[in-house]
Formats: sequence, C-alpha cells, structure tokens
Amino acid sequence: MPEPSVLTHTPDGQPRPAAALLHGLRQPVRVDMPAPPITPPTRVVAVIPCYNRPDDARNLLNDLAGLVLSHIDLRVLLVDNASDQALSSMPSPAGVRLEHLRLETNTGGSGGFNAGIAHAMSLADPPDFIWLLDSDARVEPGALEPLVDAMASHPELRVAGSSLGDPVTGEVFELGGHVDRRSGLLVQPRPTAEALSRGVIPVEYVAACSMLVRASAIPDAGLMPEVFVNGDDVGWCLRLGRAHAVGERGSQGDWVAVVPRSRARHPHHDKMHTWGRYYIARNAFGPVDVLSLGVAARFRRAMREVLRATLQQCMNRPDLAGLHMAGLRDARRGRTTGPAPAGTVRFEAFEPLSRLGERLKGLAGLRAQVTIEAGFVLSPSIAGTLGEQLRSAGLAAPPPAPPGTPAG
Repeated sequence: MPEPSVLTHTPDGQPRPAAALLHGLRQPVRVDMPAPPITPPTRVVAVIPCYNRPDDARNLLNDLAGLVLSHIDLRVLLVDNASDQALSSMPSPAGVRLEHLRLETNTGGSGGFNAGIAHAMSLADPPDFIWLLDSDARVEPGALEPLVDAMASHPELRVAGSSLGDPVTGEVFELGGHVDRRSGLLVQPRPTAEALSRGVIPVEYVAACSMLVRASAIPDAGLMPEVFVNGDDVGWCLRLGRAHAVGERGSQGDWVAVVPRSRARHPHHDKMHTWGRYYIARNAFGPVDVLSLGVAARFRRAMREVLRATLQQCMNRPDLAGLHMAGLRDARRGRTTGPAPAGTVRFEAFEPLSRLGERLKGLAGLRAQVTIEAGFVLSPSIAGTLGEQLRSAGLAAPPPAPPGTPAG
C-alpha cells in the first residue's frame, strides 16, 4: 500500500510525510474536515399598501419578480386598503411569494403599513427586516441587496432607504433628509455625484417609498404614526432612532441611512398638490413634536403653511389656500390622525391638458409668449400634447428643456 501523502511540519519548518511519524503503520491517514456552517438566508417581508391602484401594484410586483436575491428569502404582503375592487384576484408573478391582506376601511399609507408590519411580526418565522414600499414606486433589480448589505455591515442601523429617482428620467432627486431645528422644515440636500458614489449616508429620515427596517427595532419604537398620507415616514424614522439612542453613543444620524446604490423611482414630492395640501399642513408638526423643538419652531412651521396659502390665494385658487388653513386648524385642535373630517377636503379639480388650447385661444392676437420654467422636464407624451394644444391656439410651442435638467 503506498505511503499516505498527507504532510505535517517539523520544528525546523520543513514538511515531512505524516507516515514518517507513524512508523510501522501501513494504512492511509484519514483527515475529516468539518463542513462549513450553512448560513440561513436573510428573511425579508415587503409590505405594500394599495388603494384603487391595481396597475401600479401589478407593475411593482413585476419589478419584485426581477430582483437579484442572493441569499435573501423575500415574501411580499400586498395590503388592500379597502379598494373598490378587491386586489386578491391579482395573480402573483413567477418567483414572487405573494400574500394578500384586505382591510375593511381605507386607513391610508401609514395604516396599511402598520397592518402589514403587525402581520409580518406575528408570523411563525418572523422576518429579519421589513421592506416598506409605496404601491406607485418602481424598484430596480439591484434595489434590495444593497439595503440588506448595509444593514449587515452596519449593525447599528435601524433603517436603510433607497435613493429616489424621477419616474421618467431616472435622475435621483432625493437621498433622505433631516429636520431643520429652527423652522421644523424638512431639508433634503440636492444629490451630488460625490454623494451618489458613497456607500452609506447617515440621515435623519428616508422615504417609505423604499425603506428597509430592522424588525428587532420595531417593538421599542412602536408602529408608524397613523397620519394617513403625509409625514408618517419622517416621524417614524425619528422615533426608531431615538428609541434606541438612550445609553448608546452616537447621534440621530447613526441609526438611519440612505444607500445610494439602491435605486427606486417615485413621483417627485413637489408634484402639483391638490387634496394633499391639507395633510401636508396638518401633519407638519409630527417631527417637531418628536424632536421637542418648542413653540418657536412650531410657529415658524405654521407660518410656512400660511405663506403657501397666501400664494395660492394670489393665484386665484382660494380652494387650495383653504386646504392649508384647514390643515392648520385641525392640527391646532389635535385632529392629526386618520382621514380628514367629512367635507374638509374640497377643491376645484384641474382641467385636462387637452383643453389648454381652448383656454388660450384669446391670447394669440396679443403676441403672447409661452415659456416653461427652467429645470422643468416634461415626459415625451405630455410635451407632445402641450405642443399640439399651443399650436391649436395659434401660439408657438416652447423650446424643449436642455437634456439632463432635473425634473420639476
């Protein structure tokens, strides 16, 4: 029988056949190596509240089917916020483990998120992370992995959010933000090339359009504030950080971060608001209260809404101005949860773009000139419709915006 080929080392550092140390033994040497430990996959539950937007939900589910999921066990919970037609008939794309949860009433984004979070936390095998997604968001194939990797590399993180891009151009317009301590306003620094190249950026809050939350951090912070449609994510991020900051070193930004490599697309928060103006004004004081900023900050924050109401009044939109003031009144009365009281949110709907030419016909003889505000980017379909309407009114179409300008 041949000598075994296993080597050992002598004190002088020279290798020597192991059999030489076992003089007289004529059998092979067996070396048993333990198998590498099997690391269980990271468990993630994606929670998507949806109200009467089946097409948006379908598009998002298709995005989730195309995710790169290395060592991630992803389950998806679609929370039907009492849609007129139940979403439970929506088929699950191949590769997506989809569960439906229908609520009896429309509880808004925060209520839908809370119902989904509570359901996920009650599972027999609860997740390591919960991924909050707006139904009108779109995620790129590499959206989830960088968030999970950031959490693994930075165990102090409670929340990690995606960078948000314009739905048409994909240009990033938000990388989280912080609360101005003097005015109570939300501050979102403009994304730069340097910021987009970073791995993790500490912030105070990220948007719930795409927000990964460490499940173990939720019991201390509680669920999201149920303010219906606006400001819930900011207040919750602040609470998630502060709930664990006692006795630990670090600032608020150590607990929340945005991960630029994780990309999601979502309508810009500065889009033309109608009914949302009420909730923006009413819910503006949640972050102020969480941070205990005091009376002066509350006054400055309220005056910003008064200014917005004044500007709408100057634009001959008293209906929109009234929404800001109604929000402030209800905030003063402590009515800050759930939908607005019946009859509060009333406004004149915008006319469709297809009627613009009819409205502008009287301007053709006045040599009027139409311009588009700098930095305002239109989708090809809207730009085409706008051009047609202006020509029908005898007006020249404005020049297209220069490429690469940010979306308005």
